[in-house]
Amino acid sequence: MLGCPSQTPLGDLNAWPPAVWRGTSRFLWGGRSDPSTSLGAGWQCLEELASDDDIVARFTYAPGYIDAVAVQERDLNGDADFLDVNEVVYYHSHTLFSVYALSDANETVIERYKCDAYGSCTIRDADGRPDADNASDVDNPYLFTARRGE
Repeated sequence: MLGCPSQTPLGDLNAWPPAVWRGTSRFLWGGRSDPSTSLGAGWQCLEELASDDDIVARFTYAPGYIDAVAVQERDLNGDADFLDVNEVVYYHSHTLFSVYALSDANETVIERYKCDAYGSCTIRDADGRPDADNASDVDNPYLFTARRGE
């Protein structure tokens, strides 16, 4: 899985349900490198963990397609919860499963994305203008065809 390269299976990956794995990864996002540990099942990255095993982010996937991420919960301010503004976001994607927007619990768009046919993506503010630093304000790693951005 892109973004979760060093996986150590905690069971048989060919079994059903798929085995759980744990691995370390380095996600490059917006020009910064964030080391983290990931926990996943099959090909899906379910959690990002800090070095002390605190959950930094969790992901929920929609049924029907392996890469159809539906919800991100991310502790943006390090207070060990997902209760603050924009710490829970909902994915909106088109038929290729590329993410084109994120919304909050009130169905308000908080971030938009524009990807070209080759996977190069531009991050936009809620109103559609290009984001000044082209970095996700909510550390969203999923973009083109719902794969993790590098």
